[in-house]
Amino acid sequence: MKNALLLLLSIIVLSTGPIFALDITMDAERDDFYNALTGPADGYIYLSPASLGVGSGSGSPDDEFDCSGLVWFSWDSSYFYCYAEVTDELINVNSSTTYENDCIELKIDPDPLMESTSGVAAVRLTAWGEADAEVPDGVDNLIKGAELDEAWEPVEGEDYARKEVLTDTRYGYNLEFRLPFDVIVRAEKYVDVRIGGIMGLAVNLHDNDAGVRDFALRWGSDMDDTVWSDPQKHGTVTFLEGNKVNLSTANAITGVDTNSVDYTPPATGVATQPVQTPVQFELAQNYPNPFNPTTMINYSLAKAGHINVTIYSLSGQKVNTLVNEVQNSGVYSIPFDGSQLSSGVYLYQLQAGSQVFTRKMTLLR
Repeated sequence: MKNALLLLLSIIVLSTGPIFALDITMDAERDDFYNALTGPADGYIYLSPASLGVGSGSGSPDDEFDCSGLVWFSWDSSYFYCYAEVTDELINVNSSTTYENDCIELKIDPDPLMESTSGVAAVRLTAWGEADAEVPDGVDNLIKGAELDEAWEPVEGEDYARKEVLTDTRYGYNLEFRLPFDVIVRAEKYVDVRIGGIMGLAVNLHDNDAGVRDFALRWGSDMDDTVWSDPQKHGTVTFLEGNKVNLSTANAITGVDTNSVDYTPPATGVATQPVQTPVQFELAQNYPNPFNPTTMINYSLAKAGHINVTIYSLSGQKVNTLVNEVQNSGVYSIPFDGSQLSSGVYLYQLQAGSQVFTRKMTLLR
């Protein structure tokens, strides 16, 4: 009886305090709330190349520009929220199998206190929507896998959002979504939505560079791909005051944590281009290619000089001059927006003194 009273008292203490509705806008832009988070202890993780999952494909990331992600989580009495900023040199939704495409995927154990080897809910949001995907059947807007308990029709702009990001330091995409707690139900497991409540979670960031999933970056208590069905390999989410969550890679059922990856976000909050000393004058193939309507053009300079980067039609007509200035030796990455052009093949040319390189790129509208 005494132990039962103590347990009841602890539940009352943990449950006290208001749970404020979170003011989050579903626009795939970072809200001010997320800027205040600092690391896994309050809901913010970095999926670096070191977080490579086991059994998720035959590939591995070349570096953080090949694939990496910053991911934030939050909650209120109605929803579990996720916001991700993904760096990815090549964005693909070109498979009819949703998890084979570029996407973020959550595997959730609603109630890890019901010790079980089953009962995993799941959602994923692909990098592209139907309008941009090469294979629209591969697009997932959170519910295609039917891995939630009941019918739910998420609304774009209200429950989820996507945004392509193309800057001089980052190419990739942002994803944002919210999940109603009342649909995160599997095998009679329900989320204990209160301060101090917990649920199991595994995070997968899938990367597709060649038509199938090359690899997944992962957060959980175990890096094995069986996190998709085994809640005993999930990490633990604890709901905190102030709409924050604690993200622990220790499993709530077994207490086991075999994951030694550091998920602490970088101090800059974003991956930045590493300093390199190029050994040759080179113009790389643009990515993505084909593109619609934006792409990145990379080149390296072995020495300083006056540089021109120019876009031409196949007939030789100048379309745009992207660079016309003196630049130091180094590695450069510049965006090109073809939204004002028609579909077709174009030439992009790098000229430095007497050295000239020209490549082709394809715009598909």
